[in-house]
Formats: sequence, structure tokens, C-alpha cells
Amino acid sequence: VQNGYIEDVEGLSLTSRSDTLRAEQDSILSGRLVMGALCLLLVMMGLVNYMNVTMTGLAVRRKELEVMECIGMTGRQIRGMLVCEGMFYSLIIAALTITVGSGIIRGTGILMKQRIPYFVYHFPVAEMALVLGCVFLICIAAPILMYGKMETLKNKRNTGK
Repeated sequence: VQNGYIEDVEGLSLTSRSDTLRAEQDSILSGRLVMGALCLLLVMMGLVNYMNVTMTGLAVRRKELEVMECIGMTGRQIRGMLVCEGMFYSLIIAALTITVGSGIIRGTGILMKQRIPYFVYHFPVAEMALVLGCVFLICIAAPILMYGKMETLKNKRNTGK
């Protein structure tokens, strides 16, 4: 050791995380693009499935809704009931996402950290809030829009247009 520096460094290797991260940037970017496309595809499939189930449910419940209207329930009350149902579904999804989904994300982050030295884990709080907000919006708006469309078609049939 001379002047605080080690002169003989044979057998010693030093790897910087920032150098490794820079070297893997292209691989990381392509992985994010593929995973983003896969996530978008899954979201679209889920959305189409939810719309299909909601439309089918409203079609099956059409007689039930008509009976409710005949005994005095107003269209506004039916829309309120559909909003409450949508909020209930949203709360179930949010609870499962926050508990089970967060556990899976955290477990995956820990596993990735152990296997990839340059991996940095950040919990996606903003993204999760955005997705849950969209879920609430979709679960509440979709039945209302479909009920409105159903009412429009019923009114056209009743007026003979």
C-alpha cells in the first residue's frame, strides 16, 4: 500500500451496478415493451369480458327490471341500484388487488432482486391507484350506459319507431 492506494490488485475484480445496468438497458427496454403489450392485451381481454358479462346480466335481468318499474321503482332508482352494484364489484376487485396482488408484486420483486443484481424494486403506488380508479369508473359507468341503451331500445319498440 502506497499513498493510500493498493498497487497490486491481481485477483480482485470490481463490478459496478451502474455499469451493469447501462449494459443491460436495451434488454430492459425490450422486456418492458413486451410486458407492457402483454398487460395491455390482458386488460383489453378483461374489459371485453366484463362488458360481455354485464350486457348478458342486464339482458337476463330485463324482466326483473321491468317488474321493478311496474311496482313503482323509477329509472333513477334503478340507475342508483346499478351504481351500487358497480361500486360493490369495484370494492371486491380493489380489495383483492391490494391484498393478493400487492403480495404477488412484492414477492416477485424480492425474487427478482435475488436473481438479478441490477434490479431495483419500486412498489407501483401511482400505477395501482390509476388502475383502481379506472376499474371503479368502468364498473360504475358500464352498467349505466348499457341500461340507458336498453331503455332507448325499449322506448323505440314501445313507440313503434
